[in-house]
Amino acid sequence: MADSVTILCVEDDADIGALIRLLLNSEHCTLALAGAAEDALEFLRHTHPDLLLLDLMLPHGTGLDLLEELRREERFRDLPVVVTTVMTDTAERVRARALGVRHYVTKPFAPFELRATLSKVLGRPAEELWPGPGP
Repeated sequence: MADSVTILCVEDDADIGALIRLLLNSEHCTLALAGAAEDALEFLRHTHPDLLLLDLMLPHGTGLDLLEELRREERFRDLPVVVTTVMTDTAERVRARALGVRHYVTKPFAPFELRATLSKVLGRPAEELWPGPGP
């Protein structure tokens, strides 16, 4: 049995956060939720997640502003990042790629799409992280 993974999800919409928790939290995947950049930074002071699931539209700034701040720290330079967003702005996508974002998931998303994307980025089979019937 492989080790479990930790995903930090930065999402300001409580309903979407609850849906993501339902989809991703399992015996093999621990999901931490942060509702704002400040909450994420507090979590990251003590924990290094395996992946950052990042909403672009946050209160008091953007997800890319947060990511830019994180990339300045050596320990977060290679942190895998997947963005969730309703935005389709090309300039934002280019900026995100320059900051090392591995994948975009456009809202609204299908549960299997989110799990498949995250398992690919983590390099782990979805069935291993989320055993049992899909959502």
